[in-house]
Amino acid sequence: MMNNLLKIKPDLIRCSIKNNRQLINNIIVLNQSSSLSLSTSSTFLLQTNKTKNEIGLRNYNTREQQPYQQKTFSKYPTAELFKSYSRTLVDPLTGDIDFLKRLRMPTFLQALQYINQNDIPQNIFIFNISLYYYSENAMMDEARKLTDLLLSLGSQLPEKAYLAIINTFSSDHAMLKKVDELIKTDSVSDDKTRLLNELFILYIESHRDLESALSLLDILEGDQLQVYFNTMISLLQFFTNNNMQDHAVSLLKNIGLKYPTWFGSKKFCERVAPMILSLGPHLPEILEHAEANDYTSVNLFNTLINTFSINKNTKAVVELYNKMIKKFAPNPTTIKSLIFLAVKEENVEQCLYWFGILKGLGFFLNSKLFVYFIRFFIQKKQYDVVEELVADYKVNRSLWTPMSTGYIIYYYNYVKDNPELRKDIDPVFLSLFEETEDYRAQSTDQIIQLCLLDDRYEAAEDWFKNKSLKYGVAPSMNSYLNFISYHRIRNEYQQADYWIKKMKNEIDQDIINSNDQIFDYFHKFYQPKNDKSVKSSYKERSLKRLEIIEKIQTDSNTAIQMVFSLLEKRDSTINEEFFITVVRKLANMNRIDDVKRIYESSLVFGYIPTFQYTYAFLNSFYRKSSFSKYIDYINNPPVGAFKKDFEKSHICILAGFSLRKCLKLLENEKRYTQYTDSKEFLNGLLSNLINMNQYSKVNILMQSMLDKSERIRGSHNIIFDDSVLEFYLIKFIHNQHHIQFINKLLNYFQINSIQFNIPLIKAAMASNLLIEGKIQESYKLYKQVISDYGNITIYELGIRIYSKIYPIPPAENIQKWDDLRNKFNIDYGVNIKSMYYQYFKSLIEIGRSDVVRREIALKTFDFSNLNFETINLIFKVYEGSPEKILKLATLLHNKKYSIKDKHILKQIEDSHVIYPKVNPKEIKEILEKVKTFNYIEEFKFNDTEVQQLEQIINLKQNHIIYNENYLENGFNDNYNNDYFNNFGNSGNSGNISKTDILMV
Repeated sequence: MMNNLLKIKPDLIRCSIKNNRQLINNIIVLNQSSSLSLSTSSTFLLQTNKTKNEIGLRNYNTREQQPYQQKTFSKYPTAELFKSYSRTLVDPLTGDIDFLKRLRMPTFLQALQYINQNDIPQNIFIFNISLYYYSENAMMDEARKLTDLLLSLGSQLPEKAYLAIINTFSSDHAMLKKVDELIKTDSVSDDKTRLLNELFILYIESHRDLESALSLLDILEGDQLQVYFNTMISLLQFFTNNNMQDHAVSLLKNIGLKYPTWFGSKKFCERVAPMILSLGPHLPEILEHAEANDYTSVNLFNTLINTFSINKNTKAVVELYNKMIKKFAPNPTTIKSLIFLAVKEENVEQCLYWFGILKGLGFFLNSKLFVYFIRFFIQKKQYDVVEELVADYKVNRSLWTPMSTGYIIYYYNYVKDNPELRKDIDPVFLSLFEETEDYRAQSTDQIIQLCLLDDRYEAAEDWFKNKSLKYGVAPSMNSYLNFISYHRIRNEYQQADYWIKKMKNEIDQDIINSNDQIFDYFHKFYQPKNDKSVKSSYKERSLKRLEIIEKIQTDSNTAIQMVFSLLEKRDSTINEEFFITVVRKLANMNRIDDVKRIYESSLVFGYIPTFQYTYAFLNSFYRKSSFSKYIDYINNPPVGAFKKDFEKSHICILAGFSLRKCLKLLENEKRYTQYTDSKEFLNGLLSNLINMNQYSKVNILMQSMLDKSERIRGSHNIIFDDSVLEFYLIKFIHNQHHIQFINKLLNYFQINSIQFNIPLIKAAMASNLLIEGKIQESYKLYKQVISDYGNITIYELGIRIYSKIYPIPPAENIQKWDDLRNKFNIDYGVNIKSMYYQYFKSLIEIGRSDVVRREIALKTFDFSNLNFETINLIFKVYEGSPEKILKLATLLHNKKYSIKDKHILKQIEDSHVIYPKVNPKEIKEILEKVKTFNYIEEFKFNDTEVQQLEQIINLKQNHIIYNENYLENGFNDNYNNDYFNNFGNSGNSGNISKTDILMV
């Protein structure tokens, strides 16, 4: 079965390619399809005498059926299902092949086997879809054999066949080069525009192969084929990421000259604007060239103004705006960006100016801008402007949102202090309140928050009561958190406790998962009127918190007492970050009982545990206690803890430390699958796979996570933990694996403004260059790295580079190697012994084992505390010298070093046979001790675990769950792909309504 298409007959493929060209040209590649429509084959099946349920393939209308995996194909062998086609070509089957592949079912392979056994000529669609199936299920050996077979036929292939190949082997540089060569020999039977563009992007983004990419650009331009703007974007991104600003500026100018219409495209401008931002000093030069060659546009200026406004670069914004109005009239997008900048800088004069421009040009506000304005002008007491805004609001229904309504009600009732409106709400707002429950809920929460921020406590309580009594809406979690945050910031702990208990009694505890956002908002904007001393001690208490964290290392007992003192006082400066830091530091000191006491005490004293706090605590508890104690604690969480947080933390922890237990739990308890696309789960899984040296799976998961971060926006876009990324880079550098995601990671850092370890990134680039054979470039980049950064992994990389730059002979180059070792020892404190491994390994690789033997023969050489890898290398240099192997083994034995490597023990045993009189007593003790060792067998996944893991690392786990429901409820050709991608993202808030959305 596993061979399926590997046994296909080349003459049948040639026949199909020759006779079915029209079919081949009209097929749709799987990844371009967006729906599960009825196929030719399914239509044929429906015309048979079998009913839909008898066929067992698809059930289109019924909603009352069993889950598909128990029904589909369970009763009917594939050959029985497809026997009607035994005299046909393959094209009627393609729809069902597509369907099976979409569901990632093993039956897909049975269908292919049937096609093969019945000598049905395969077409390119079957090849493409099989290739995608193999790659998605990590069957790369089968994918490679199938690809090699097709390429060996010598026929011209359609472009989509090559696209399937390069998408499958995107990380395989050799395969990309093979396709590259075939393109240049005219082996593509139709237009190769898309193929050339996509291959260019892969060369740049995955392999940093600028030379090969530019050769494809020459073909595109020479053959007058279309160059996609994504192609140029990838090249521009490459230049900006690698600090090649002159090249980036030159490329921008050339794009403007060759493709001026691109700069009129909003999509292109949005992609290019962040790169122009990174070219800051060159902005005048870029604009001058654009104006001189007439490729500026409204979209270009608007996008640049917005980008520079977000980054508060007022000078650049003014320059851009002045240039823009010389040629283009500003539009609402322009003015809105300028308004946001003025509000951010709290510049009343500028804000009033742009507000006047907006009104003068007859532009309308949107709801977001309206809230920005009204909040800002109320704070700055610009009430005339507020009145204008309210007048606009009353006639413009697009502005009617819960937040804007809440602001206006608050303004009329309390800021303006209108006695008439105190009795009732303006009819306009009352009608809005009658529309939906969610609208009333969110508006009242907004009013409560504004009243509390202005110390109108009685008014806030009135609105809280009226929320349910007058408007028929139950208070949400945010309703309570507003009061809790208000009292915490005022150090009124008894009152805060009252609201905490009230909230826990009236809201389902399982769905509560608060964070400090509302409290942080109060801390930022609350200005107490009734007690000027409220915030005076905040800074002092924050310093106290830092003192505790520092004291943990020097006087942990005192620090723990100080933590409990703060808890008893309900100190409002204690936040999630403080708890997590204390938990981790104490856990690293094996004070797990104290960690447990602090967590449980924080619940007793009324702190609402965030998920991150709970996760950090349980993570430490797992690592520092027995598994039985940990499981007992998971199953019996303390009072005040949130069950959903414990569930989510549990599966995420298992993903990071015990993958087999994790997969078993996911298989047995389906509810845990909702957490498999969470940041914590994915980072734990990634770290674990790296630790297990599962590099092919690591690459798939990295790609999936990067793809996910590109699909989503906001804070959720930050999907990687910095520590896990560092581990990923260090491990790949250490094991000399090509890091194919460097450019995508740089783009990820840039988009999310993440300050990552730049020297480590450069070291990863240098490692890639070394693997690619670009020695001089690697050496140049490496010199930048070690100017201010160094650890053992960076040293290992350096000695590999030095072995190429400073080869031995000549003998004097060994001094260069020693200088590097001394630098890392002196400047960065790297232990000399830890550096021996790579030092010896590099010498052995260049055939200089004699230098290693000379080094360890010195009387000053200390064998103690060497790691097992270094010991193994030392034995390696004595291969073929049995007497010396025995003497070395004796030396190590006398220093209490246990030799456990099976290969070395076999060498010792064989050497003892040759020289039985060399240290017989010690050698006998070594070989006898071997019998007591319990060797841990290499971890291997079983077939079920492999399939399960592949679904997870492709971020498909939740898709499968949804597909089951989808099949059960019947088909809908217009299903929402975004819903598929986001299914299960609800985390702990599965049942929270819109009412629980934070409104600040």
